[in-house]
Amino acid sequence: MKYLLEKNNGVVFGAFALDEDGDINFDHTIYGPTCDKEELRTSVKAVLFTADKLDDEIVSRWGGKKASDD
Repeated sequence: MKYLLEKNNGVVFGAFALDEDGDINFDHTIYGPTCDKEELRTSVKAVLFTADKLDDEIVSRWGGKKASDD
């Protein structure tokens, strides 16, 4: 959990969290009524980049599998 908290401190969009099953999620919330197309595109890309960058590291250090492995 310390690793996830430290990573949360360095990400621009989103945050890591643990669900009730102990699975790691990367969540992000944007305010829809004022979000334009470019803001949505930027936030989706940032979340994808962060998750893709760190999922392999998390699995290699602590085991488990990525959602894309299902």
